[in-house]
Amino acid sequence: MPKRQCFFGRHLVQTGIVNPKQLDRAISRQKQSNALLGRLAQEQKLLTPEQISAILERQQHDPRRFGELAVAMGFITGEQLETLLDNQANNHIYLGEALIKENILSRDALVAQLNIFQTLMLAHEEEISGILSRAQHGDALVSLYDITRTYFFRIGFLAKAVRLEQGIPNDIHGAQVFMEQRSRGSLAYFGVILPESLLGQLASPLREQSAVDSGKDREIASEVLHNLNYLYCEQSRKSGTKVRHGAVRYDLPASVSTVETIRMQTVFDDFAVAYCT
Repeated sequence: MPKRQCFFGRHLVQTGIVNPKQLDRAISRQKQSNALLGRLAQEQKLLTPEQISAILERQQHDPRRFGELAVAMGFITGEQLETLLDNQANNHIYLGEALIKENILSRDALVAQLNIFQTLMLAHEEEISGILSRAQHGDALVSLYDITRTYFFRIGFLAKAVRLEQGIPNDIHGAQVFMEQRSRGSLAYFGVILPESLLGQLASPLREQSAVDSGKDREIASEVLHNLNYLYCEQSRKSGTKVRHGAVRYDLPASVSTVETIRMQTVFDDFAVAYCT
């Protein structure tokens, strides 16, 4: 089975509705039809390869989408972006459509499986939300989960919670970073634990996949943490709570006694966000 696939594709394989080779075929059909915005812009001579690289590099520390940054950096106009998005939408197909076009599933079978999958996902989200809300730091964890899921979606990664864990996971090997947060006299640490496989995808194409550099890994993880922390502080501010944050650190102080961790899953690998007091 391919490393990068959607959760719906995993569901179809795990339930035996399609086999891995059929899913591969559908994903290939989908990729052929769905052009990335940068590639479309280059084909229409609106962006140069150098400008695309500059936007991708900027995305490593700016959570905005590719098109938004292209406009913000002065490479294209808002009208040009709208045209590109229209062209992209007109040619876009989802996995289900690709499965139908490849004669792997009928439309009726697809609709039935989508309904089953949606029911399973809604039940999963309700279960996770209930578990998080009952945790010691329930409000903070629910907020972090929503922010993390939204942030990863904005940079092109679907992510869902798997479970709530106690302590830092010892099976996620890559980089872990933490940031001090102070609010209403209380002290906490917010952290992210990212595996090597996901760090490579977050940095791609700015970093060779074969290159392992712990310093670079920490730099990438720190950028993710800064972006998540910014969103968390903004959300807190809007709800009437001011949060001050400190510098990034690579370990937790000995005074920390409680670590609650949300294990998250992407199509590449698991990662985690932690709230520590």
